[in-house]
Amino acid sequence: MLLTLDTNVLYQALMSKKGASFFIFQQVRALKIQIALSVPVFAEYEAVLKREKSIRDFDLSGGDVDKFLRLIAFVGKKFQTYYLFRPNLPDENDNMLVELAIVSQSDYLVTSNLKDFKNAELIFDDLNIITPAEFVKVWRKTMAKASVLTIRVPAELKHRIALVAEEQGISINQLAMYMFTKEIGNLEAGQQIDNYWKDFSKEQIFSDFDEVMSKVKDREVPDWDKTGF
Repeated sequence: MLLTLDTNVLYQALMSKKGASFFIFQQVRALKIQIALSVPVFAEYEAVLKREKSIRDFDLSGGDVDKFLRLIAFVGKKFQTYYLFRPNLPDENDNMLVELAIVSQSDYLVTSNLKDFKNAELIFDDLNIITPAEFVKVWRKTMAKASVLTIRVPAELKHRIALVAEEQGISINQLAMYMFTKEIGNLEAGQQIDNYWKDFSKEQIFSDFDEVMSKVKDREVPDWDKTGF
C-alpha cells in the first residue's frame, strides 16, 4: 500500500508512541507500507522536523531526527512532480501533497487536517484523504482480508505496450518516450533524496530508526491519531 503523508503525521509519530501515526511508521519500518516522496515534500519534512521547537517538542536530538528522516529517504518511493495538478489550496504545502498523491497514485493521503484540503478548485475523484486514525481502521480491515497473490509477468512486453498505446490513441514511440521521460524524472528526484542516506548501510539505517522510535515518549494523543486498540 502506498501513502502520501502530510508532515503532521511524521511530527505526531515522533511525539507519541501511542498513536496511529506511530503505528503507520511501524508498518513502514516493516516494509508493509510504502511512502511516496518528492523532492519538495521531503524538503518540507526536513524543514519542519528539524526546527528547534520541533526537536524540543519531541524531546529528541537533531541527530535522532536525521536518523528518522534517513529511513524515510531510504525506503520511500520517489516521484518527480511537474506542477501540472494545482488544486490551488491556500497552503502551497498542501498543493504539493495533493500533486504527489495524484502523480504517485497513492492509495491514501494521510493528514490530521482534513479541512485544509477542502474547497480545492480541482477535484480528484481517486484522491482519498483520511486521518491516521481512519487509516488504521482501513488497514486493519485490509489486513484481515489479505491473501497471497502470485503474479506471472508476461514475456511479450512489447505487445502490452502496443495495447496501452492503442488505448491511449498514441504511437508506441510516443508512449515509450513518455514512460522514459517520466522514469528518468523519478530517478533524478530519487537521486536528490538518496543523498540523505547514501553513506549509510541498510542495516545502520534500520538500526538507527529503531533506536529513535524507542525514544519516542508515551504521550496521550488527539482523537485524529487514536488507533482504536
